[in-house]
Amino acid sequence: MNKSALIATFSFLATCSLAVGQDMKPDMKLLLKRCIAAQSAVDRSSMKVTTEITLDYPDQRPKKQRSEILLQRDSNRFNITGAHSYLDVGQNNSYSFRTLENSDYYTTYQVRRGSEVAKSGLIAKKERDKFGKQSLEAAIYGGPLDGQVAGSDSKRIAEMLLDASGTKMRSQESISESTCEVVEGRTRYGTITMWIAPDFGYTCVKFVVDRTGNDLWNGTAISHQPLWSPSGKADDLRPITRCLSVLDNVRVEKIGDHFVPTQGRYTESIYRNRGKTVNDVYVYQRTDILFSPTFATGTFDSDLPVGSTVDLLDESESGVQYRWDGKNAEVAFDDYSGPKGSFESNFTLFNLMVAIIVLAILIGLYVWFHSRKPMSGKE
Repeated sequence: MNKSALIATFSFLATCSLAVGQDMKPDMKLLLKRCIAAQSAVDRSSMKVTTEITLDYPDQRPKKQRSEILLQRDSNRFNITGAHSYLDVGQNNSYSFRTLENSDYYTTYQVRRGSEVAKSGLIAKKERDKFGKQSLEAAIYGGPLDGQVAGSDSKRIAEMLLDASGTKMRSQESISESTCEVVEGRTRYGTITMWIAPDFGYTCVKFVVDRTGNDLWNGTAISHQPLWSPSGKADDLRPITRCLSVLDNVRVEKIGDHFVPTQGRYTESIYRNRGKTVNDVYVYQRTDILFSPTFATGTFDSDLPVGSTVDLLDESESGVQYRWDGKNAEVAFDDYSGPKGSFESNFTLFNLMVAIIVLAILIGLYVWFHSRKPMSGKE
């Protein structure tokens, strides 16, 4: 091959390589993994979250609500402290609350406005992770901004797409002046579409999760969910046929080395067979965001007063009631023995009463039997 032909060959190969490089999309798995990494940055953070809530229910329940919280997360530990306000029915039903999980337990309690301290709460020990993860993915606290939706078994939606077969990339789309990679796929939790912005640290700036039929919600198919009545009326019970979850209007800011969504809107629409569609809308605002902060001692310990009545979520149907001792739940009352400490005395008294009744029956039978025997006399 002469020199000119060799140069022409290399020139052709270089042109082909450049063309391929221009047309090739980012590796899909790598794209999703980068998105998961970006969303996981909040797993060790502190921030304030304000959520404006509009509930579309066909009855007179409060429609306008507001949640204001301090959310502190340290890997598997978290603390949520805040207040929940009902904006269209006055403040009588508004309350403050605290929910947390540490290495020993999950606990949550509410205090009505005007009350000084909590008097009761809920505790979980064996299932603390289950209830803790459900709290973090709740729409009210901003979970959707980090790719979490209720009923997803605590998986981020990018993780669901990563695990699914048949996930594919669509044509790029522009959202908020950013060119987004669009990934969609069928998962066990529904059809998911994500808009991921490489220019903003691979954050998700929009998603749609569409669940129908055998798609899972907390491990159970949508079609097998219990009959539901948003009005609370028995004659309005209908099967759920679809749940559509949409995150949009997301604003992303760079804080330190991380890109993080600071604003967004999440809409959850529940469709029922021959029933009204219910739409819940959550509008988020995040402020005072810190990554990898130093947490004060006691941040992840419950301040529920010692002696408070608590229900153990691990055995919610046991009939046993507990009291909080500051670290553990101790048996205080159950449906069978009454207040703690009375079982032995109650059991002894019960046995004594049974013995007296049995003795009385035996004496009665003895007298009755001998009264019926014929009298024998001497001849």
